[in-house]
Amino acid sequence: MTLKEFEKKLNDLNDEIRDNISDNENEIFPIFDGPLSVKEYFNAPIKIMWLMKEAYDDEGNGDWSFTDFYTNDYQRFYTDLVRGKSNKTWQPVVYTTYGILKECNNEYIEYDHIPFIWNKPEIVKCLSNIAWVNIQKLPSKNGTNTDMNHIKEAFDLYFPIINKQIELLNPDIIICGGLFRTPGFLEKIFGYSIKEKLDSKSWVEYSVINDKLVISAYHPSYVCDKEKYINEIIDVVRNKFNKQK
Repeated sequence: MTLKEFEKKLNDLNDEIRDNISDNENEIFPIFDGPLSVKEYFNAPIKIMWLMKEAYDDEGNGDWSFTDFYTNDYQRFYTDLVRGKSNKTWQPVVYTTYGILKECNNEYIEYDHIPFIWNKPEIVKCLSNIAWVNIQKLPSKNGTNTDMNHIKEAFDLYFPIINKQIELLNPDIIICGGLFRTPGFLEKIFGYSIKEKLDSKSWVEYSVINDKLVISAYHPSYVCDKEKYINEIIDVVRNKFNKQK
């Protein structure tokens, strides 16, 4: 597949999402997700997907795109999300992604050796290698307080689209944030239970499914020990992804 073909398939899928998911009566529209940088993700040697629950915006009407936000208004993306009100989600994502990419480049790294965003803001550009995918495509009904019943309803309704999205993005590593709280999500998506751990005290579970490393972890914003969270995900990549290459 060429980059142009990939872009067309993404656009076609977004059209399908808009046509099938928009709440036209209440003028509520999807918040579109996918690669933050289409070109960089397409060419990335290691493709990482974060599979999350839902997004929100202040107005609650949606009709914007993570890709456009990151690619076309990066400074505001950095200010509003990474350094702003969503920093508890996005900063662990940045550090984890940065560590994974270093690890996949055969550079042993842990949290203590990752530069802080305040000192080296350019590390945020590692997000060009990720796709950000939400189960719920419409804006959160509860703002930052997710109701898992809403996520389950969205999952049941949108599963064919989510499945098509994952197939098109074809990530090497999938990190699932906080989805284990609703039993059956990950089993239905991947057709396999995700229950292995590196050790009994680990916070994350994983499975290698069709040459993809699928990691189930807490939502990054829920984590009280950021260092443990990030290091454990990097450890799984070191032990289970790098060794199969």
